[in-house]
Amino acid sequence: MESFAAYFPRVALDSSFKGWFVSTLLLFAWAGSLVNGPVADKFGRKGSILIAVVVFTIGSVLQAAAVSIAMAFVGRSWCSIPSSGHS
Repeated sequence: MESFAAYFPRVALDSSFKGWFVSTLLLFAWAGSLVNGPVADKFGRKGSILIAVVVFTIGSVLQAAAVSIAMAFVGRSWCSIPSSGHS
């Protein structure tokens, strides 16, 4: 966690900003839960899981390669969308 705090000091030092960073996951998981039902209806269980894996992988890559806090936020939100329907 020290390396994350060194690279993104605003998240580590500002508790309000840290709260938004953590809440991003919950907010986009809620939005994803609204989308996952129709996706499963259209593509079936296996298709919706494959779509979720692709979206989650994109989000993971964005988070791992984040060079700015905005990129970390986007990656975090991409990861949370499919996780809401398959957890």
